[in-house]
Amino acid sequence: MRRLILLSKLRSRLLYKIDWGADKIGMYTSYEVQANERVGSTDRDIKDVITRLREIGYKYNSISAAKQHAESGNLETASFRSVPEEHPDLDQGTRITSNWRPIDCQYHVHLFEVDDRVEITSHYELRPDILNPEFSSDRLRTHYRPEWGESYIPGVYEPSVENIIKDS
Repeated sequence: MRRLILLSKLRSRLLYKIDWGADKIGMYTSYEVQANERVGSTDRDIKDVITRLREIGYKYNSISAAKQHAESGNLETASFRSVPEEHPDLDQGTRITSNWRPIDCQYHVHLFEVDDRVEITSHYELRPDILNPEFSSDRLRTHYRPEWGESYIPGVYEPSVENIIKDS
């Protein structure tokens, strides 16, 4: 667990530092997570939060862009994703629920260590999944250039994630 946290922090720092170069060619390797993605915070130890996420089916996401906490400026400690069986209860007019199956999407959770607490943020989005046999360039474009509120839904999370906060 300690190794995962150290490698994740190193990955975030590296991606944050090279973002300026990626931006010059129309890409990104990091971005700031906004307050509307906040799920809540807990005084649990980061290792405990990670263990709880894994218990409810989340997997470490090593290929995501680094995220920066909007208020503290801290980089994320770790990133996890979960592939749903059904879309969350969203406005059915959103592009993500109209054009994609639940298995094509993910809940994407980020953990930040802020003031001796672990802050959890989340969004719902199309997952890039380039190894999927049904992969298409539209899928990649939609993931990396999302329409906010249409194919990237901030603040959406599985109810079981909220239990990590409530149980602390």
